[in-house]
Order: sequence, then C-alpha cells, then structure tokens
Amino acid sequence: MRLQVLLGPNGQVPLTYEQREKLGGGVRIPLTGTINGAPFRTTSFRLGDFTGIAVPKEVQRAAGVSAGDEVDVEVRRDTAPRAVDPSPRS
Repeated sequence: MRLQVLLGPNGQVPLTYEQREKLGGGVRIPLTGTINGAPFRTTSFRLGDFTGIAVPKEVQRAAGVSAGDEVDVEVRRDTAPRAVDPSPRS
C-alpha cells in the first residue's frame, strides 16, 4: 500500500480504518516498508483517537525527513517471524 502523507510531530504516519483493513485488520499490525526509500520494520499502534505508524528517528534521518514533511510511504503486512532480543537496551 502506498501513502503520501505529512509526517506527524512525533514522526507518526496516520492509518485510517480502511487502510488497516487492507493490511489485515486490527490495531497492532506487524508492518514492513519504506519511507522515502528508507526501509523500516514496525507495528502499528493506537493512542487515544490516533492509529498509525511510529517512524523511529534513525529511519527519519536515513530518509532525510522530519516532522511536517510530506513523505512517500510504502507499507505491507510483515509476515516474517519476529523474536524479542533478550539483551538490555542502553
């Protein structure tokens, strides 16, 4: 699915109900894709009335984008296995 949207103030990309349905439905959808060509892997989220994708700062830097920029997002459901890294984050 291709989206052209404004990147939100915290690096988020909104998803409508219809878009979520096309990605398989639900709120916490495992996703993979690109933003302005930079690859990412994430899970959609819901916070209050907002449902969307959070784009990490390192991906924003790689894509050369920041909050308020119009971005080109390609996204699809991620069907690859996921595992939690047991090492602590610093």
